Amino acid sequence: SMFTVFLPPGHANSAEYIYYRQLACPGGITLSNWAYRGPQKLKTVAVGSAGVWAVDPSDNIYYRHNNIWVKYPGLLKDISVGKVNIWGANKHDDIFVRQLSSGWFQISGKLKQVSVSNNGNIWGVNSGDNIYRRNGNTWQHIGGKLKVVAVGNSGVWGVNS
Repeated sequence: SMFTVFLPPGHANSAEYIYYRQLACPGGITLSNWAYRGPQKLKTVAVGSAGVWAVDPSDNIYYRHNNIWVKYPGLLKDISVGKVNIWGANKHDDIFVRQLSSGWFQISGKLKQVSVSNNGNIWGVNSGDNIYRRNGNTWQHIGGKLKVVAVGNSGVWGVNS
């Protein structure tokens, strides 16, 4: 099957333009060249079954639809995409979730960064670098400290500095 990998802005160049490349699996990884997908400047991008979503340097939210970036209402500093839900956090660390066909709904708690997997696991970290996992309708504190957390089919990963 074919996967698309998005490179976070700043990793390909200093202009914050977005690039992508495809890789083929199984039977070994075959990577294509990076392809330019600008000129929209973005600070973060997230990919999941619910599509490709991004946030620009002013915290505006975009959804990639028919090869065009469509601006969505709201402001987020961080965004994550799962199977049907899109999660994010704003500059006040307020947490929001939506589906493609609905508006943003605020979730209780405060997180500076949130990650959702295609199977619905949701993890995040707050401004004190404390780690949380969504358990039903509540946040469960997990021991340790992380700056960033990522959850997916390969488990939960984090960066602590």
